[in-house]
Amino acid sequence: MNSSGNPHLAQGGSGDALAGYIAGLLAQPALQADVEKTVRYAVWQHGAAADQLQAARAIWVIEDLIGDLGNAR
Repeated sequence: MNSSGNPHLAQGGSGDALAGYIAGLLAQPALQADVEKTVRYAVWQHGAAADQLQAARAIWVIEDLIGDLGNAR
């Protein structure tokens, strides 16, 4: 179960962005040691980035999400 994210992730390209983010993380040898942890982090980061975007503005697109992936805290 993931605690981050919001309904605005239900727009075209959101899953593609997540898949690409996961692939990019798993392409790094250091993150391949614990694949499950890396995927959990990516899923949380994807949702947290969407939450930050939603808090900042009501309307955003997937390109905004892609720009924020990896920066959520």
